[in-house]
Amino acid sequence: MSAGLPLVRTVSGQTCRVLSYQAEPRTRSKLEVLGLVTNSVFTVLSNTRTGLILKVKESRLAIGFDLAKQIMVEVIETPTDRFSGANSDLDEKAAN
Repeated sequence: MSAGLPLVRTVSGQTCRVLSYQAEPRTRSKLEVLGLVTNSVFTVLSNTRTGLILKVKESRLAIGFDLAKQIMVEVIETPTDRFSGANSDLDEKAAN
């Protein structure tokens, strides 16, 4: 299994999976209640200098920068992955 990367290094639009986190037990419990558990999948809606907004299931979750440094994730889809091949017919026509 890959070591992953810290959540703070993700970009808007990426879909990620939680690999692990090093949060305090109280914070860990709060994250679990909100649905951010190991192996859960979420989408990064925004990533700024102060924190991130994630879409976890049907909810939005704000994560501060310091906590986001402690959450290790695996990127499973990037915004460009969603559109790869979508315009292949158009690209082929443009080339001709």
